Amino acid sequence: MDVAIREETQRLYNGTTTIVRHVTHAWETDPFNPLLHAARDALVAGGCEAKPGKWKLGRLGMATGGGLLVNDFGVPTIGYGPGDEAVAHARTSTSRCRASRLRRTAQRSSCTA
Repeated sequence: MDVAIREETQRLYNGTTTIVRHVTHAWETDPFNPLLHAARDALVAGGCEAKPGKWKLGRLGMATGGGLLVNDFGVPTIGYGPGDEAVAHARTSTSRCRASRLRRTAQRSSCTA
């Protein structure tokens, strides 16, 4: 069996073309980084549940921009959001997130900013 990174040619806004490699790099922020402590404290102060840990993204094709921030620029990064992690960003997700939950998550995210 041959294994390769998927590539495709894409046309850019200026008319040139480039080869895009579809690669997602794993990332994590040091659990002792002050950002995590500050975010957890802000969420708890706002009456929110804070569950530190790692995402369990078992589905291929799921990623975040965190890899770019952490790996390429050294920016400590956290992920936080509403809904069920198992179906996050799924194309065929039958799970829906209630508007009230989205509003609550936006408010809680602003606590960490």
